[in-house]
Amino acid sequence: MMKKYSLFYIFSIVIGLFILNGLLTWLNIPMYDQLLEMILGEPNTLNKVIAITISGVLIYWIIKGVPKLKRSN
Repeated sequence: MMKKYSLFYIFSIVIGLFILNGLLTWLNIPMYDQLLEMILGEPNTLNKVIAITISGVLIYWIIKGVPKLKRSN
């Protein structure tokens, strides 16, 4: 059971790092760092704090939502 999930995580990382990056670049869709730079402008101390806060909230929502998805199945 654990090996099935570990293979899923490995494939997800490979797809996220290599395939998705190339696909988004090819489709001219901005990545997350480019999107934050477009919204907040040039990086400075205040923008970094805002970007870290936004990223932390986003990661919290993703982690909080994953167990709910597993329970519904």
